Amino acid sequence: MVDIVNITDWNDTLVECYKIRQIPTSPPLVGQELWANQYMTVSGQQTIAEDFYMLFNMSGMYSEVYNFEYFNESLMPEFPLSLATTWNQTIIQNATGYSCTWMGVWLNITWDRSNATQIIGWSAGEVLNISNVTVAAGTFETWCINITTAWGGDPASLIQYWSPTVKNIVLMTNSTSGEFLFELVSYGVEADLTLVMTLLLLSHQQSSQAATTTYMYAGVGLGAIGLLALGIALWRRRG
Repeated sequence: MVDIVNITDWNDTLVECYKIRQIPTSPPLVGQELWANQYMTVSGQQTIAEDFYMLFNMSGMYSEVYNFEYFNESLMPEFPLSLATTWNQTIIQNATGYSCTWMGVWLNITWDRSNATQIIGWSAGEVLNISNVTVAAGTFETWCINITTAWGGDPASLIQYWSPTVKNIVLMTNSTSGEFLFELVSYGVEADLTLVMTLLLLSHQQSSQAATTTYMYAGVGLGAIGLLALGIALWRRRG
């Protein structure tokens, strides 16, 4: 069981959602604090919103960012999936929140529904098969999904393994090279009944810059690690 919360979507409609928290084991910057929540509708298990927090101090540059991101439609089609499921969709994201950055002077930005930052992206997907995959958190029966997405940049193609048990992605690979991008390390239920996911990046750990690149490449806005990437991307746009 996960925490069930009521959130107001972009259309001012109150929606009952699962709240799924995601925590990386190795943030892309040393000393960085990162967390994110995914809000998935109880009725159809559709991701309609995400939020993201980032705090770090790197070589005298301090930054704190919080985003709450609304989607005009789910980041994946309505469940249950099937082997015949395909989709091609345009997704509009409206982001609210704040950014506080020190770069010699303070750059403080707050945005809400009246001045939300909007990004238009697209996603095409196909369910390939049902696969049993083993990651650090255990062995799961998953939907193997090929997804190509773009959010204001070059498209990225990914293979995602989506677990009905975890209600999220447990493994993601590069669909071209097969390189692992992240896996689920552990998951459990906290006292407030929120499902907590711990994610581990599996590639490009040699430097903080390389790790940041991995987050941005792996993310492209499709749940799990994707929302971390979107937060970083939006912070860079506003900085």
